[in-house]
Amino acid sequence: MNTQRIITAKLVHLGEGDEMDREFWRKAGAEGRFSAAWEMVAEMERMRGGTGDVPRLRRDVARLVRLPAGA
Repeated sequence: MNTQRIITAKLVHLGEGDEMDREFWRKAGAEGRFSAAWEMVAEMERMRGGTGDVPRLRRDVARLVRLPAGA
């Protein structure tokens, strides 16, 4: 997969620059936003001492049984 990397920079004063952020993510599209979010998930996994692989869903299971009336 050969993707071209585009770097955008702009000098802004403190409290400004929100429009640039919105424009960046608008241009990235849904796939770009999802990819960035997934990178953050993997990075957090590595920070917590994991391998950074795809996290798995938890497989916790519980069974609730109603006791008979009068028990």
